[in-house]
Amino acid sequence: MRLLIGLLILAALSGGAILLFDSSPVSDELPELTGDDLSISSSANLVESDKVAVERFCGDCHSPPDPSGIPKDGWESVVSLGFEMYDNSRRFDLDLPVKPHVLSYYRNRAPDSLPAPSLAPATPEGMLKFSKKHYSVFQDKLNAHLETPPAISNISYYPSSEDGSPVLMVCDMSVGAVYEMRLNGESASYGRLSYVNHPSKTTQTDLNQDGVPDYVVGDLGEFLPADHQQGRVLWLNPTADSSSGGFDVHEILTGVGRISDVQPGDYDKDGDLDLVVAEFGWRNSGHLFYFENIDDSGDVPKFKVTELDDRHGYIHTPTLDINGDGHLDFLAVISQEHECVELFLNRGDGSFRRQMVFAADNPIFGSTGIDLADLDNDGDLDILYTNGDMFDSFYLVPYHAVHWLENRGDGTWDQHELAKMPGIHRAVAGDMDNDGDMDIVCGCLISNALEDIDTDKLDSIIWLEQTAPGEFKSWSLETGNCNHATLDLADFDRDGDIDIAVGQFQTSANPVRTDVTIWWNNTTSSKANGPGIGE
Repeated sequence: MRLLIGLLILAALSGGAILLFDSSPVSDELPELTGDDLSISSSANLVESDKVAVERFCGDCHSPPDPSGIPKDGWESVVSLGFEMYDNSRRFDLDLPVKPHVLSYYRNRAPDSLPAPSLAPATPEGMLKFSKKHYSVFQDKLNAHLETPPAISNISYYPSSEDGSPVLMVCDMSVGAVYEMRLNGESASYGRLSYVNHPSKTTQTDLNQDGVPDYVVGDLGEFLPADHQQGRVLWLNPTADSSSGGFDVHEILTGVGRISDVQPGDYDKDGDLDLVVAEFGWRNSGHLFYFENIDDSGDVPKFKVTELDDRHGYIHTPTLDINGDGHLDFLAVISQEHECVELFLNRGDGSFRRQMVFAADNPIFGSTGIDLADLDNDGDLDILYTNGDMFDSFYLVPYHAVHWLENRGDGTWDQHELAKMPGIHRAVAGDMDNDGDMDIVCGCLISNALEDIDTDKLDSIIWLEQTAPGEFKSWSLETGNCNHATLDLADFDRDGDIDIAVGQFQTSANPVRTDVTIWWNNTTSSKANGPGIGE
């Protein structure tokens, strides 16, 4: 039987923030099954009754799992976990099927193995021209934490408020650091840095409206997963003296589960900034909150907290005014067994109406995030949605992919699968080849601690060239380095083309630490001349 490792990584958050999911083997072992136990009963009535019982039990609060989603040898752990979670739910309203019958049902319908993933072709020479450079504040400046593997959970690009120069805000959830990486050409210097336990993501804002950008941060509370109350919402306000190199760290919320995203905005249109807070949680924790700013006269704003939803698994909550009514709405991707994207429409007073955008019919679909972009250049924002959580199923499954949720402009959405990529965690749109339309860059995260998975030949970064309106062609940029939970795009060196910044999320330290790798795009026209990708 395939063993489950104790530590599993679940990517979450806008900008690829990371959550950890512990799936240690459950103690309630299934009995040894004989060949007769694993065969489909000769009684058609028994088969049908088993099917009805299994689908009713396994599909009560989510879609029943598709037996073809993982191979036969994976179902024992999945079935055990399902029964364990039902036991822990303290529900007694369902008719409990016989556990060996459930296992037999899934094993008999599951394939022996899954097809090997197809790889994207290498980017042809002359199409794009890249050089790569590696960076680490700990290696380059501080000479610290060199024995700790990097766990870059989020990279977000912002132009400097001082001179417009590129700044990357970087979160390392292992070291517990949030810091500024300032770029000048291909050189990097490092600005403010603060230690905040286990940061998942930063979002730039101006919470106190003093004209100086600051940041709200989600803090997971602990590196390892648990239903704890150590998560926090933090406000990082730059110190008055930039040379002191830090932030004043203020706690806005404490005593909650693992916080994955914090999105500011004036949702009630009263002139101050409110917050939408995603608490991913774990198994028995997790919520979505609205923080109404009720007093910003002091040093730290005060908020009234309203629970919007009590489901766990919220990852990203990006904001937009989807219907152009002047009120700020937001989208949310919800993982765990929910596997959906929902729109929260603002009624105008800070209360919200939910609308389903996309729902997978698979509770182990593996949602990892969303990002917003006008992919079809029709004037409205579409959704880039990724499902590549390797640790819902522990297998290289054929349905991991990047999807375009096309905004039709009338309140409806069309779903298009653009490219398959095992372990995909992050997708961001940008015009990589300077031809006037939006392309897409994707990165993946597959832990090298997972058994029986050889990542050496798997794509770790791909880009999707938009060859015609709404049509995309996949090209590989990198293979074998499946350690990217986050990436962002911008013209970092201001030479007229889009560069790529990717974070490294590793389980073991290297002799020379690398936190961020930048792929410097040296394409200066619609198609580059000379060699393609290189160091």
